[in-house]
Amino acid sequence: MAHAPTLTQPTASHAAPERSTEMNARCEIDRGPNWLFVRLSAAQLVDQSSRATTKLTDELWAICQRHFTYRLVVELPDADSLSREMTSALATLGQRVGEHDGSLRVCGLTPKCEQRLHAAHTPLKTFSNRREAVLCSDAHETTHSLK
Repeated sequence: MAHAPTLTQPTASHAAPERSTEMNARCEIDRGPNWLFVRLSAAQLVDQSSRATTKLTDELWAICQRHFTYRLVVELPDADSLSREMTSALATLGQRVGEHDGSLRVCGLTPKCEQRLHAAHTPLKTFSNRREAVLCSDAHETTHSLK
């Protein structure tokens, strides 16, 4: 069973990539005005078991807490697929940041992954790229509510 990669605190401020201690995975974190941008690598998405996805989203939550910013854009351009566990964990993370008056937006998904996310009826907003995510372009925004 593969272990979920661990995200660590950046060594430098502003736009410093964070490196994982497990699986040598890479997570890039950029900070913009009032937003955090986290780009997950393919290696971080290999194990999409319930335990691994919970750990990953807990680490994303910890990053928000460290930066005192609860507006988060998660970039997933390398995701070949999204498991039910991953979509559920992302939805839970979205609720968590929402409880702190924040927002979780997902961008860079393949059409197949975006379809999977929407089929799960998550309340997550998806966008083509981080710019659209921050500007919240209604033309590309899709929102689904939990049933």
